[in-house]
Amino acid sequence: MAGENRTSVLQSAVQRMNQQGQQDSYNGKNGLLYKYNLVFANGDSGEGSAKTTTKVFPIGKNCSYVKYTREYNGTIFMSFSGVKDVDAPAYNAGGGNPQQNTGGGGYKKSPDTQKMIINQVALIGYNSCMANLIGEDEQGHAITISGNDAYLGFREWMYNKVFNLNEEPITLQGVFKIACENIGNSPDTVTVEQVLKKADGLLAAVKNISWNNPAESPVQQNNLQQPVAQTPPPPVQQPQAPPQEQTPPPGNEEPPKKAFKI
Repeated sequence: MAGENRTSVLQSAVQRMNQQGQQDSYNGKNGLLYKYNLVFANGDSGEGSAKTTTKVFPIGKNCSYVKYTREYNGTIFMSFSGVKDVDAPAYNAGGGNPQQNTGGGGYKKSPDTQKMIINQVALIGYNSCMANLIGEDEQGHAITISGNDAYLGFREWMYNKVFNLNEEPITLQGVFKIACENIGNSPDTVTVEQVLKKADGLLAAVKNISWNNPAESPVQQNNLQQPVAQTPPPPVQQPQAPPQEQTPPPGNEEPPKKAFKI
């Protein structure tokens, strides 16, 4: 059955449930697939599928997809595959045009894979700084924060940065782990919000590329071979001669009398 390539804004993606209250699924060529109800702005609506029950579809984005149509007992059914955000930048491991993957085997991780990585990094970060984490009660008093609350806060921060703000995942995860490690090595107690504020600061520092590239300035190699001019030492001051006694001018003074005669 040939499909039709289409483009439209994805308006909604909802899990399709069966009579037992569980998400409906079927066995595909590459394993178990879970069903979703997809609705597009151009009027297309039907079944989509994913490998997990937590698939993150690009809601509100202009998407490309393949539409399949079949008829059963006089009713037209639609199904869709390959739903992708057409405006999302393609991953490029080799540099150059970001819309062309000319690098050495790089690939853009799927949202499901990225979510698993976020889970792992959130747990690693919590493990690094859990001894320093505190919370606050309604009166502002410091209390012990639960590990689950800290983990969820870290996970939500990374999820929002990656999926909503399109931050580069590897850079984001790196600065987050550094922030947690630094706080874990500090004797001070902090809140989850303070950890994330530090991570925000590190992320801003990494993204600051306003400084000039030193490689653009030619290096003067001949300067390295020239002798360094030596500063002459200051002149040595000669010590002044002690003042000499002045011989009194001759006068009419009487010579001193002798104390005794020889």
